[in-house]
Amino acid sequence: MTHALALLFNKRGEGNSFPFLIYFLKMSSNKPNRPTNHQIIDRGLQASQVKQAETALGQLGSSFCDTTGAVTAPAGKVFVAISFLADTSLSALVSENTKFASTSAGGLGTGVDAISSTQVFPKGFTLYGRFTSFTLAAADADGGVIAYIGE
Repeated sequence: MTHALALLFNKRGEGNSFPFLIYFLKMSSNKPNRPTNHQIIDRGLQASQVKQAETALGQLGSSFCDTTGAVTAPAGKVFVAISFLADTSLSALVSENTKFASTSAGGLGTGVDAISSTQVFPKGFTLYGRFTSFTLAAADADGGVIAYIGE
């Protein structure tokens, strides 16, 4: 198979202007296209990385809450993000482990504090982490939160 690319140029000479074409040809061969060592892709690894990225971004579903009942992630899952639809406080926020801030621990680092139940998360704010459950401090029929589920 031959591929051609034509470019149209305008050559100027002694007051005259005339176009001419230049053709670039690429000949294909019958040799198989073999990847180099750097091009070999492990499709199984690639598929698991895509799945991991999707589940880390909350592609497994979401939950909406605007009442004060405790919201718990489905079995074997966690909430990977909580988006606040109005200025909202949480009376309880339980993280998967102490690496993430919660109402009982401040997360990693020194000088960190646990999240206070009086802390107001502003409308439009999204809290990222790995949370197993949360409880709104007060019911909010005009707001609430959307929690995104991941693995």
